[in-house]
Amino acid sequence: MNNKKITFYLQITIIFCLLLTLSGCWDLEDVDRRVFATTVGIDLNAETGNKIDLSVQVPLAEKSLPAGAGVSSQGKRFNTISTTAETVQNAFADLQEKVSGDLVIQQNKSIIIGEAAARRDVTPILDWLLRGPTAPPQALVFIAVETTAKEILTFVPAQETLPGITFVQAAQTITKYDRTAFIPLWKFSQKIVQGSKDTFAPLITLNKDEGKYVFAGLALFNGKRMVGKLSPEETQSFVILANSVKAGIIILDLPGQRKLSLRNVKAHTKVKVKTDQESPFFSVKTTVKASLSELTGSYIKITPQENRQLEKIATKEIRAHLEQVIKKLQQLNSDPIDFGEEFRAQHQEIWQRTNWKKVFPTVPFRIDLKVKLQRDGVQR
Repeated sequence: MNNKKITFYLQITIIFCLLLTLSGCWDLEDVDRRVFATTVGIDLNAETGNKIDLSVQVPLAEKSLPAGAGVSSQGKRFNTISTTAETVQNAFADLQEKVSGDLVIQQNKSIIIGEAAARRDVTPILDWLLRGPTAPPQALVFIAVETTAKEILTFVPAQETLPGITFVQAAQTITKYDRTAFIPLWKFSQKIVQGSKDTFAPLITLNKDEGKYVFAGLALFNGKRMVGKLSPEETQSFVILANSVKAGIIILDLPGQRKLSLRNVKAHTKVKVKTDQESPFFSVKTTVKASLSELTGSYIKITPQENRQLEKIATKEIRAHLEQVIKKLQQLNSDPIDFGEEFRAQHQEIWQRTNWKKVFPTVPFRIDLKVKLQRDGVQR
């Protein structure tokens, strides 16, 4: 056999081997045959008390076109379809029958759970989302309060934007982190699975008069169930303790009905767990750095001595707020800041002999807070 034949057969063999490595797209489907859900809402059915209401929000095709190319007669950028069923899977299958194409949630941006469903048990809701390969783990989780998830999805905001996109944009805005704490699906569910952690989720409601969505604080969980709430002001202390605030704003009351406003607030918190006869004691060291934004009833120029006095006042006020939030978490037996995880990491042997849920409500805390005003806010 000459060299040319050897080369030819070798080439054929290589091509055949390459063909064997190719895989086909058995589930390939045209985009125009798909119906993309950008937001998912899950409520506990008010009439039955044991069924769930599943709602999905889908963008209107004409709203995806350039300006002037097509506008909905009602001025909406989306449609909302809903159904009621025994399980989330059955409800989703029912929704599939209500749309012309294949309903998919791979592009889903947010998951909104009604408060009634969250207070009962969120694991039946999460089970379908986590076991299915199509649910995006980065989708943000919210708890609807003073309204339902369905009402959130059907509400038309004053600004014609898709709610799912609006929520994501808010989560990407650094200044939003001072009064709320956004959480993706993967982290929300992970904290439920781990016994040393409790999960949380931002509260969302509606301001119908102004035509907008409102982030109303934080939902607190004990295990699988929502057990309480933090107000936006209390959530501000929560994010300081959780090392989540990056560019926040703090407004404090001063004697004589004066106000002290701080901007560009950054905080760093370190937790040290000590033990005394196998009982844990938590030392929370927090440093807050900020710039002076506004000081009512004063001259613009601030002396170094006045600056130090303001730091003392801010330290006293902020420490009181932090202590109040920790006390509330203990009363609810909810540990979303993961104090228990710090205990487990620093004293693993003692942790294994400790019932954290039984101990946490009475664990002593000491807060060591230092506030540093870096700038007086005056341009020179």
